[in-house]
Amino acid sequence: VQSGKGNLYALYDGSTAQAFCQVNKLLMPKFEGPVLRARFMTISPTFDLGSAGAEKYGQLLVELFSGVVWLSRNALAAQHVLFHLLSPADAQFLAPLQTPVPDSPFQRFAIHGAWVECDLKLHELEEA
Repeated sequence: VQSGKGNLYALYDGSTAQAFCQVNKLLMPKFEGPVLRARFMTISPTFDLGSAGAEKYGQLLVELFSGVVWLSRNALAAQHVLFHLLSPADAQFLAPLQTPVPDSPFQRFAIHGAWVECDLKLHELEEA
């Protein structure tokens, strides 16, 4: 995995692909240190056509986001994560993460339109 280059991240349920997105680690002017950016999400037709239902679609987005956060703590270490949703309407599924809780791995969590921005707590990165 190379910084700055686009990589493919996939979420599977067993051997069935559920979602893909491009991930890359880069430096951006607004942030101090590397950023892990996930965008160009493609989801399984089961979700795209609505057959799976909104609840399962929301769970898929949460799982995909969690996987990207895991990458930011491991293979593509970065303190900042930018996650691009398919639509601003999808923000409802990640909105509960904006509420601060003691064990949250996030120092900052915000949603701006279809973009989720979060900063990981430094001690979370050091433990990874």
